[in-house]
Amino acid sequence: MSGSGRWTGDATLTGPGDAPLKLSVITSSAGNLSIAELLRELWILRTYAIDLYPRGCDVAGALGILAQNTGTVEELRARTVEDRFGDTRFVDAMAEYVGRQKMEARRMIWGQFRERVPAGGFVIPAIATYFPDIASHDPRLRRRACNALKGAVRLASRLKVPVVEFVLGRLVSRCHRPPEGHGRSRTLRCEYVYEANIDDKLAQVVPLLEEVADAGGGKVRLAAEIEPGYSYLLSTRANIDAYRSYIAKRGLSGRVGLNLDIGHMLILANTRGAGIDLGCVGQWREDVFHAHASDNIGFHFQDLVPGSLHPLLGTDGDGQSFEEWVSVCLGLVKEMGRSRRFSGYISVEIEGCQRNQWVQRSLLRLGYLIRCLRARGG
Repeated sequence: MSGSGRWTGDATLTGPGDAPLKLSVITSSAGNLSIAELLRELWILRTYAIDLYPRGCDVAGALGILAQNTGTVEELRARTVEDRFGDTRFVDAMAEYVGRQKMEARRMIWGQFRERVPAGGFVIPAIATYFPDIASHDPRLRRRACNALKGAVRLASRLKVPVVEFVLGRLVSRCHRPPEGHGRSRTLRCEYVYEANIDDKLAQVVPLLEEVADAGGGKVRLAAEIEPGYSYLLSTRANIDAYRSYIAKRGLSGRVGLNLDIGHMLILANTRGAGIDLGCVGQWREDVFHAHASDNIGFHFQDLVPGSLHPLLGTDGDGQSFEEWVSVCLGLVKEMGRSRRFSGYISVEIEGCQRNQWVQRSLLRLGYLIRCLRARGG
């Protein structure tokens, strides 16, 4: 660093500042590292974006601010995560907490490196949530999850975040008997959550998503995770197509869509019966709002640095590589730039290890890959 104090925000891992596809890091990949400390570490690699996933340390920070402002938070401390996000006081406190963390990151960077980061130097492309009971069979659980998701959308509005990610499914538990076609194993972890008719399930869920989308005043888009596993609704091509059809019928296209998780897609592309491959995204492109990236050994929650098993460039024996999926994201940026539906970011999601070194390696590898593809005109 020159120590001049001049902001050099155009020096990014993916190329010049006008690079169409940039990188972010989901905060849940950083363990208990504070947002301010994470932003400082990312600044060293010239990455200025985080996906906010409120963790225990963030909740504690928000409750601390609320205690300063109101004097008591014991009621909120005792509540579930869903109930907290359904409370406007907590959402306001979380927004204030994130703002303070951004200011603290700017102070830390100036104190350590003598470079001034402007107020808008840090970006939050998306907020990640986990309120899967919005797809529950229990109407009380659906309502509680719906209210929590509305709180996350209000938080996004406060922070000017364009995308909120959500999950349709349930927490998994050990099966009493394996699904049909999977032998006699009793160790497979799943539930028969979606044996019910997919149309019935979507008829319950999609009106709630419309209610959630309305809470953002049209400024926040909802992106559903494509998730491997029997306990998740969007785990097959047929279910995703049915979901998109319901969204279109309700007039929600452009407001409710999908989050493209490359790690999940690598699993599903090799999952018998999922029916998912690169060609699917060509049909889904208008509904893809954001993207995640990690590598894996073929199992959910086994996050690895991209390129650990599946090659960055070229293809492996199964015809899978990060080159092809990242090229899809570059294509989304080019094709959808005018509509501004796609966030323009791929977020590193290494939740299985939560090691800062793995996050840094992921950024370096993905940045290299994006620069290679851009040099080819990809």
